[in-house]
Amino acid sequence: MKFYEIHETVNSVYMVVDYFPGKELMRRIFKKKNISEKTIKAPIKSLLKAILYMHEKGIMHRDIKPENIVLKEKRKLKSLALIDFGLATFVDQENYIFYRCGTPGFIAPEIIRMKKNNLTTYTEKCDIFSAGVIFYIL
Repeated sequence: MKFYEIHETVNSVYMVVDYFPGKELMRRIFKKKNISEKTIKAPIKSLLKAILYMHEKGIMHRDIKPENIVLKEKRKLKSLALIDFGLATFVDQENYIFYRCGTPGFIAPEIIRMKKNNLTTYTEKCDIFSAGVIFYIL
């Protein structure tokens, strides 16, 4: 996704980014009657590439869920984009703004067990857990 510009008002911040005409991945896949392993192979590979790229940059998303995976192009399952980095943070961050965050059902156990007073951190592996839940659903 390409970031173009930002506009700020008193109450809001607007970011201008690429438009993706495809729908959410899950909505697109579940429209099909029979979902084969071959059908979901490309989106799984694309999502893993996106996660790898993000982790190589030292970023963990912390809210990977089906609603945050969209298709860049209609009817092209391998044209994925991971969106909504509102809860993302750097892996080496010492103090998190949000300790326990994410969407129930997709949150890694280490995030659920996290306590604000506890100085223990978690790693980018929490994104891998969330991706695994999505793969199981698919």
